[in-house]
Amino acid sequence: MYRVKQVSQALTAHIDADEEQELARILAPSQHDLFRRMAPNDQRHSVNVYATLRQTEHDQTDLLVAALLHDVGKSAGRIWLWQRTLIVLLQQWAPGLLTWLSRGASQTQAPWWRKGFVLNRLHPELGARWAADVGC
Repeated sequence: MYRVKQVSQALTAHIDADEEQELARILAPSQHDLFRRMAPNDQRHSVNVYATLRQTEHDQTDLLVAALLHDVGKSAGRIWLWQRTLIVLLQQWAPGLLTWLSRGASQTQAPWWRKGFVLNRLHPELGARWAADVGC
């Protein structure tokens, strides 16, 4: 049931006006531009992580910015909902198969149906590079 709720939330994800104001307060303009590159469901997830940190009284700016930008590398391409679902299931039940689906040096070299899996594997490195480029 939890995963069904996650899918529903991903399909209806949005950031409200108060959250946008908070983003503008915590993110530098170039960092906010990076945040806006993400798909709405990735933005929502990042804001949820940020909110969890705030609720547990974390207030270090670098940590909060990292929470907001931790998935920005996923914006280098598209990870379809069916791929996201499989990634979650395979991480739990068949990590070797996920490794096989994710193989390759870049998503451009992968067949269309594997590009999202490759991007999922590469997104931390891509996001870290982009974040460093904007002063993180």
